[in-house]
Amino acid sequence: MRRRSGIALLMLALIPLRCGKKTTSFHHCASDSDCGSTQVCFPDGCGDPTQGLRVEVTPNAHDGLYAEDFVIGTQANKQDFTLPGPSIISGDLSQQNGQGVMPYSGLVSIQALGESTLIPGVIRSFQLSSARGNYQLPVASGTYNLLANATEEPLPPLQLDAKVVVAPGDSVVVPMVFPSSVSLSQLSGRLLIGGQPPASALAVQAFDPNTQRPLSQRTTLDSSGSFQLQVAPAVQDVLVQSFPVNADADIPRKTFSVALPTQPVTLELGVFGSAFEISGRLRTSNGDPVAGATVYIDGPVLGGGTFRSRSVVTSSTGAFTLRTLATPPDRPATLRAFAPPESPCGLLSVAVIVLGPGSVGTLACPEKVQVKGSVVLANGAQAAGVAVAAQPIAAIRGQPLPSSVARATTDNTGTYTLYVDPAVYRLDFAPHGQLPRSSRFVTIVGDPADSGFKPVEIEPLALSNGRRLTGTLYFAPTAGANSPVAGVASVRFFRLSTDTSAPASVLLAETVSDPSGSYSAILPAR
Repeated sequence: MRRRSGIALLMLALIPLRCGKKTTSFHHCASDSDCGSTQVCFPDGCGDPTQGLRVEVTPNAHDGLYAEDFVIGTQANKQDFTLPGPSIISGDLSQQNGQGVMPYSGLVSIQALGESTLIPGVIRSFQLSSARGNYQLPVASGTYNLLANATEEPLPPLQLDAKVVVAPGDSVVVPMVFPSSVSLSQLSGRLLIGGQPPASALAVQAFDPNTQRPLSQRTTLDSSGSFQLQVAPAVQDVLVQSFPVNADADIPRKTFSVALPTQPVTLELGVFGSAFEISGRLRTSNGDPVAGATVYIDGPVLGGGTFRSRSVVTSSTGAFTLRTLATPPDRPATLRAFAPPESPCGLLSVAVIVLGPGSVGTLACPEKVQVKGSVVLANGAQAAGVAVAAQPIAAIRGQPLPSSVARATTDNTGTYTLYVDPAVYRLDFAPHGQLPRSSRFVTIVGDPADSGFKPVEIEPLALSNGRRLTGTLYFAPTAGANSPVAGVASVRFFRLSTDTSAPASVLLAETVSDPSGSYSAILPAR
């Protein structure tokens, strides 16, 4: 007798539709001819090519000379920049007690998370792994949230409410003061699995229910399943998250709501059973195997927690085997497959109820959307050899955001072809020679066809003319650098964007200064 598989696939079949081609447009403009006589077509629409320009200069990150940002405020074709030297956040580490504030002698890690102040959307992160008594953290110019974490005792993480703004060359003093131990809320209890202490190492941590900000350090359970958390002062409600210490363990995560103050609590992870294997194959709509795809399953499991399996990669025959936990009979998990960028196979999401080991059979992934377009020069001539990159920037219709960048190069007729999943994209066009980089935003919806999606044709893009911007990067005399010029420095030019569906700035050009500190870049012009 054939053994019945404990797996059910909940798939919606595509309704066959007539094939055909769909034409779509960029979000705003396609070429400079759509704009006024002195304007250039940018991703967020027509604009003055001399306005909203910013430059990021990174002299030498290895020596603590991180990015410094500047406004380009003139139309001159020669712009020199003077770099004032390293930017630093520093301060004393202390702790409140009954007599006031005393120096804190334990080890502390410091993290600065933020973005450029002048170039919104350019994310920056810096970390100091160990400091005692005081700290000094070199950073790029920007606006940051500071987080301090005591590493030798379970004090809750300290995050400052006020943001720290650091200008190029600034040294900003920010004291970090931990709360007194007596002011902390104590949350203790046990975490059990079916009424028994867990056999594997588990940890718990408290979080803010609204912001997901950590309110305690993570604490590992002892052999009886007991834990004790020190929670930030004046906190009334917390979310306690439990998770395995080993991320690859076959144990679910679970979140519990706890009101403070409280007596010791008992948290039940539930009976989720033992892990088992499920297998399957991934193919294209034509029946060809999809090799090199990343596959995992994620969702609810027995006991009320959630579980994400370890990701696996399909073989040359498209085969995969996952190790997972059982789902509730009425609550499916989601099996996801992400094919390599060069594959015609699109994102696959399948609702599955998994009650035991077995096979999901052969899964056919949807085809990606075929996107065709063309690029011409400002004079209308075909632009060959232009590198085209489709960067996903926003998901649509509840679908996951694609994780890879699709690339192509225009042929001798200026035509390019991309294969992408439905999403909002920024298309970057990088010609060679003396022409500037261009970018446009476009939404690829993906109208269903007999197999996959209807092909999409994007309106032609006309490249802008370019102007050469040159200059020299100097260090200020007080910068402490070994040279008066910043040689081999990274230089990136941005334009601020006003498109709310897009990043807050768009890269226009990037280059590297030569050993004498001189740089040259091509920017859009009319």
